[in-house]
Amino acid sequence: MKNRQMTPEELKQIPFVETHCHLDWEFAEAEVTPASLMDLCDEENATYSLLIGADPDTQIEAIRERKERFGYLLWPRPKDLRWWAGYEQILLDNRDVIRGIKLHPHYDRYFAGLDLLEDVFASACNHDFVIATHTMDDPTSRAEQFRPMLEKHPRTKLILYHATPFDDALALMKEFPNVYMDISAGAFGEQAMLKALDVVGQKKILFGVDTPLGFPVRDGKYQHHLRDVIEKEIALWVDYDENILRDILYRNAAKLLNLNISE
Repeated sequence: MKNRQMTPEELKQIPFVETHCHLDWEFAEAEVTPASLMDLCDEENATYSLLIGADPDTQIEAIRERKERFGYLLWPRPKDLRWWAGYEQILLDNRDVIRGIKLHPHYDRYFAGLDLLEDVFASACNHDFVIATHTMDDPTSRAEQFRPMLEKHPRTKLILYHATPFDDALALMKEFPNVYMDISAGAFGEQAMLKALDVVGQKKILFGVDTPLGFPVRDGKYQHHLRDVIEKEIALWVDYDENILRDILYRNAAKLLNLNISE
């Protein structure tokens, strides 16, 4: 039996969790601060958003004031003297705001492997926080490179940003219970969405679009785009299927992040 289809009006009000928002982005076309990014999400009535930042000393407190709707993904840099013990302490001291970490091997020029990341994955399992990682089809961070860490720590909550290479990412999601993909960049498109739904199912897909990458800019300010993506792309790709949309837009993220979201 076909699931119920949402109406366009219902879709405009549906809750959603944006799992991939950038505070530190050198190619930004307009100002990006905790305040401006939170305002952008507020204006589109995002239920909850994860903001990624590499400057916890200035960013955490701003987000703490709005922690009912915003969380922080700490971006640890291996070349920083705080690696890993110092970053772990920052995370543990601020668990009310920090929901996990974001890794970016390509940008930070390191290889995703056991030698550098095993302690990180062990900590994520021990302390129940999320790891989100950039994945890319290059020697630094192909999705398959995270398999050794997952084999040693299979309960890790891992988000594969961009899910690249796609078949490798799908294989990890199928094998490990807490591995998810977002729908940004390499994983973004109708055929990718339909393939993911067929191979791993709707429970492993998160809404995350690399906010504010690709958003329109006017008068030096990023303009709305999140609801456009939901309404003009995702909903069309899944034929307005209410059950699929609710899973992708907020139910899966609520389970992963232990959020209480009213329907």
